[in-house]
Amino acid sequence: MSISYDKINKIWTSEREESIYSEKTSLGEIVYQQLQNFPNKVIQIDDTNNTKVTAQEAWEWGIRIAQHLRQLKLDENDVIGIVALNTTYVLPAAIGCLFNGTPIHTVNPKLDLDTISHCLNITKPKLIFCDGGNCELLQKASSSFNPIFYTLSEHIKGIPKIVDMLKATTGETKYRPAKLSKGVKQTVAILCSSGTTGKPKAVCISSSLFLFYDWINNNESVLYISSGIDWITGIYFLFSSCIRGFTRIIFNKTFETSHFLEILKKYQITTAFLSSRYVAALVQHPDVSRENLKHLKSITFGGSALSEVNSEKLIQLCSESAKISFCYGSTEMGPISQRCEKRKFNSVGKLFNNLQLAIVSDEGQHLGPNEIGEIIVKMPYPWNGYYGNPQESAKAVDDHGWFHSGDVGYVDDDHDLFIVDRKKEILKYRGLQFSTNEIEGVIAELTGVRDVCVVSVFNETDGDLAGALVVLAEGSNLKQQDVIDHVKQRLVSPHKHLNAGAYFVDKLPQNLNGKLIKKEASELLRKLAAKNHLVK
Repeated sequence: MSISYDKINKIWTSEREESIYSEKTSLGEIVYQQLQNFPNKVIQIDDTNNTKVTAQEAWEWGIRIAQHLRQLKLDENDVIGIVALNTTYVLPAAIGCLFNGTPIHTVNPKLDLDTISHCLNITKPKLIFCDGGNCELLQKASSSFNPIFYTLSEHIKGIPKIVDMLKATTGETKYRPAKLSKGVKQTVAILCSSGTTGKPKAVCISSSLFLFYDWINNNESVLYISSGIDWITGIYFLFSSCIRGFTRIIFNKTFETSHFLEILKKYQITTAFLSSRYVAALVQHPDVSRENLKHLKSITFGGSALSEVNSEKLIQLCSESAKISFCYGSTEMGPISQRCEKRKFNSVGKLFNNLQLAIVSDEGQHLGPNEIGEIIVKMPYPWNGYYGNPQESAKAVDDHGWFHSGDVGYVDDDHDLFIVDRKKEILKYRGLQFSTNEIEGVIAELTGVRDVCVVSVFNETDGDLAGALVVLAEGSNLKQQDVIDHVKQRLVSPHKHLNAGAYFVDKLPQNLNGKLIKKEASELLRKLAAKNHLVK
């Protein structure tokens, strides 16, 4: 990745790479054409029921669903919801909406009623594709606008099902995807921000984001990705498989290391995208071996930091030729940087192509190399903002087009980016600032620690008290006091100590895509600290 640095304006710029597609061509038109280039290629395997979908089937199903949507008079000005687990018919539902030019709002079906209701009431979709088991909950969540429901799985009496849309129609051979008024800049998907620290916002994603990045260009690749299409990587690879022709392996349950090892062998998976927390669980699993991972040619992880110890274990388990990388990004901007080198384990790597990056102070001044400030990023195409929320959109992107990430970090002399912490999560104990990331890194050094999260509880006298939630590796004899003492020895300053204690838990609060839910972690720490009389 070629990076240049403007010393006068203090801006890092990556290499510009033009898309091969016209700005007037929609993503739907591209997928429509590409699926016809490899009709017999299996682009999706549902491991839950061993159902395979070829490009030809996806193309035909997408057309038929799009025709049905046109009959319902839905177009680019409407929104269609997909609130479902990874099952066979999520693919044609998404393609049908794409062909019809109607943006899809994807929501995780395992969220609680209040959160789902909050998300759906932002966009008020006219139609919702869902699993029958969640239909009643979704009807409650959407009672204020009463959408039409179609089930993708677990069909129930009285509710239309997607298979009714898949019957052959007259005129489907003459069908052409909808022409969109904004072409490649049109919103094609609306994703909920992770909501790890508050209520999610509805992020509008344009075709541009899907066309500027080419993660997999080998149609012989077999991809494993645990996230659903409510996650940016999940929906990206759904559409990318339609364009590139590689095979996606999907399933409708939460990631489990033993299951991952099984399907690695079953499908000879070549490419895997995982949460960093899943990688930590993988490398510490008693059954993992170099033999298990021999087919992997590429493994990418992200969502949170991975300790140097676990990073080294992953390198040792994979073949020498395997590409191992960490990716840093956001729902709003997509991928921002990637670390591919087997060095600088505490960095998040170098900028992806087509981006500019700057580090700014609290006063908005651009900072130079090795100076810490907020990370801001600029893309070559406009961001479509948060759906129905111009106020928050204006806060996220300033008048000069810079997206304010909320992450604090710096760029070193080699143009490698480092994350220090979230801007809103730099905490203070007795007036002194500390970073939870720094403490987590120290705890991760301990043998026997599988996963760790450091959050805080507030004390009116002292301010923020750091506390650790620790998941132990199998067979570990580590004691809670060992963790507290290790932090004291490694971090001399008392404001960085575990003043709210250390606690062993079976698992950390996280969403289905493996990302930590800080709000729930903080609530759990408060309860545990209160039991030990460290806070009131």
